[in-house]
Amino acid sequence: MRSLKISLVPRIVDKSEPLYKNKEDYGKVPSYLTQVKEEIRREKEMIETYAKEQMGIEDKEPERLEELSEYERTVLLEALKSKWDDINRKFQKMAHIVNLDTIGQVRRKEAMDKELKQLESDIEKLQRMGPILVKP
Repeated sequence: MRSLKISLVPRIVDKSEPLYKNKEDYGKVPSYLTQVKEEIRREKEMIETYAKEQMGIEDKEPERLEELSEYERTVLLEALKSKWDDINRKFQKMAHIVNLDTIGQVRRKEAMDKELKQLESDIEKLQRMGPILVKP
């Protein structure tokens, strides 16, 4: 048998890290990423436009508001107080009825009570608020 001598010494392999800093595109954003970013921006824009069309929203100019004059404010306050007096008069007539016979009477009384509370709240807000802005 013939003896073969195999060299058991491994060959030397260059295991040093490549120097990435020396590459000419080091530190620069790859061009494909800027393209992807632009595509994403266009898609978002298209989706927003589609959503606005579906919901019927248009880009409108901001609404203009005008300040309510002191005279108009006083007239409004007096009208609310007058309405409160009218409803309160009707409510007081129903308040003395002990047995409300029908569902209609019960609902009417509850509706009047709710409306009186709302009017009281509105009158209070109108009295303590500063300038009031309304749509022209």
